[in-house]
Amino acid sequence: MFHANARGLPFAATWFGTTLVMPEPAFTPKLLAELIEMEK
Repeated sequence: MFHANARGLPFAATWFGTTLVMPEPAFTPKLLAELIEMEK
């Protein structure tokens, strides 16, 4: 997310009304999949 092309992504996402899913720093693929499923 710190790449120059992605710097404005969080701002653009909220501008368009999307939901941002921000996992904890230490996450597993299973935890990430559960978090995304829970936010749907």
